[in-house]
Amino acid sequence: MERAWFLARALVSDRRRNSRAAMAVDMLAAVPIASASTRAAGLDMAVQNVSALLQDFYRAEIAVEVTRRSKRRLYSLATLAPVRDRVAPPRRPEVGRGRGRPPIDREDDTPFVPGPLPPVSMIERRAFDYSDLEHWMQHLDRTIVKMKRSLDDLTR
Repeated sequence: MERAWFLARALVSDRRRNSRAAMAVDMLAAVPIASASTRAAGLDMAVQNVSALLQDFYRAEIAVEVTRRSKRRLYSLATLAPVRDRVAPPRRPEVGRGRGRPPIDREDDTPFVPGPLPPVSMIERRAFDYSDLEHWMQHLDRTIVKMKRSLDDLTR
């Protein structure tokens, strides 16, 4: 990586004295993968100018474009070219296919048969006693009626 940095610095050394190409190469070495807008913020340049500078670096084989896209490209030094092989290409629509999700092709119309259920644990098997539930529900109803009467008396 260091050799690539020094080689890139040597390749841009013949530019104008006030050129920011050397700083751009330094940024390529410091931040290996970044977009043109990120580099523009670091170099205090317009994004369009940084994009042109990175395109010059690409043509001079100083930098490689990693994302294989036309927009929101990411650039790195040429030593990181193997990263490009690991990056998935952009998803493009299939030729002749319309918009939306494609239909599911079901070649086999065999119905789905679920497997056997796991054995039931002791907690799930336990039967609860609901015999007092009716008694407590009636008690709750009486309490609600009593409270409504009390609140009606207070509002009068």
